[in-house]
Amino acid sequence: MWWSFVTTTTVGYGDIAPSSIGGRIVAVCLMLIGIGFLSTLTGNISSYFIFQGHHKKETYEETIIHDIQHKLENFNELTADDISSINAVLLSLKNKKTIPNSVA
Repeated sequence: MWWSFVTTTTVGYGDIAPSSIGGRIVAVCLMLIGIGFLSTLTGNISSYFIFQGHHKKETYEETIIHDIQHKLENFNELTADDISSINAVLLSLKNKKTIPNSVA
C-alpha cells in the first residue's frame, strides 16, 4: 500500500520516509491533502483565466431592454402611458437616438 500511494502521488521515495504504520498513514493523509490543495488551487486559477472574458457587463442598451422585459412581465398592470413610453424607448434604441429621460 505504501509503495502504491507514494508512486501514484508522485511524491517520490526520498531519503527519509516513515517506517512505522502510523507514520505512513499520516504521510498518506498529507499526500492526499497536498494534492487536493494543489489541484484546487490550479483549478481555480485556470477557471479565473478561462472565464475572465465571459463575464462582461451589460451595456446601457441591454440594461434598458432588460428593464422593459421586466415591465412586460406585468403587462396587465401597465397603463397606456407606460406602453407609449416603452414604445418610444424601443424606437429610440432602434434608431440609435437618445433615450427619453422620463422612461430611462
